[in-house]
Amino acid sequence: VCDSNLKIININAHYPGNTNDSFIWSNSNAQHVLRNLYKQGHSGYYVLGNSGYPLRPWCLKPLENNSGPDTPEEAYNIRHKNKKFNREVIINACVVLHMCIDQNEPHPEDEDEGNDIDLDLID
Repeated sequence: VCDSNLKIININAHYPGNTNDSFIWSNSNAQHVLRNLYKQGHSGYYVLGNSGYPLRPWCLKPLENNSGPDTPEEAYNIRHKNKKFNREVIINACVVLHMCIDQNEPHPEDEDEGNDIDLDLID
C-alpha cells in the first residue's frame, strides 16, 4: 500500500505469488485499519483495488460497465489503471529501495569513503 505521494506505507509478503490479491488484502492489517477508520467517521482514505477486490466504501475498483470512449467512466478506469503497479518484482524492489531511503542508508559508494587503510602502517 502506498500513499498519494507513492510512499510505501504497508507491504505484506507472507503469501506466495499465486495467492489472490483480495485474499491477501482481506487478511492484512492495513484493511483492518481502514475499516476501523471508516467506522470512526474518517472517510478520506481509499485503496485502489482490481476488480477482484470486494466493494467497500474505502476501496476504489475499476468500473465494470464502462459507458464507452470519451466518458468520465473511461477516464476513471484509465487513471485507475495507471496508478497501480503491474509486477510484484517491481514492488519488492521499490520497497527495499524505499526502506533504504527512508532510513537514510548511505549509498554503497559512500560507505567506502573514510575506510581506506594506510598500508604503510601495517607491519
